[in-house]
Amino acid sequence: MSNRYQNPGILLVIAVLLFSCADKKQTPESIAAQWCTLNGQVAVASEGAERDKALEARKSFEKRIEAKYRGDSVMMHAIFKAVEACEDASEGRKDKAVTDDDPSSLLPAAYSNATAAAEAYCTLINQSIAAAKNSNDAGLNKITAAKVLFEKNMEESYKDNAERRDSIFALVKPCMEKEVAFRSR
Repeated sequence: MSNRYQNPGILLVIAVLLFSCADKKQTPESIAAQWCTLNGQVAVASEGAERDKALEARKSFEKRIEAKYRGDSVMMHAIFKAVEACEDASEGRKDKAVTDDDPSSLLPAAYSNATAAAEAYCTLINQSIAAAKNSNDAGLNKITAAKVLFEKNMEESYKDNAERRDSIFALVKPCMEKEVAFRSR
């Protein structure tokens, strides 16, 4: 046996350090708090290298969390809800109430099960049709922006899962046909 492994005290210290550095159980609230801290750093960072560094730190954190909880739609939904609670404050804005009429409130559903994702997407389509019928350009722009974000998040949620993609597309097909029919009038 080599000299560096002969002292059991060193092995004990190494073991304690490894266990103390191990990933602790994260909650949606603790993840949201970390994200909001990083988001706050982006918000207050000046332009240039400082802002780029803050953005990279936030993106890196987001990728780690998404990779870790990608298959856990309940956890992802809880994280998004917790982030909503602190996001405005992290950017220095006053809290805003998210209403059911707010299309951005549907974004976390992009990571839910296929049925919930399809229902949320169809809700966005129905809202966009209603806004178009009412000639509400501001509302239509807001809904379209939310729809694009939702589609991006949904695409991320199924990029490695063809079965999920196909089931979502099968469920949203009638809604998409309804939108196409409305737009073709």
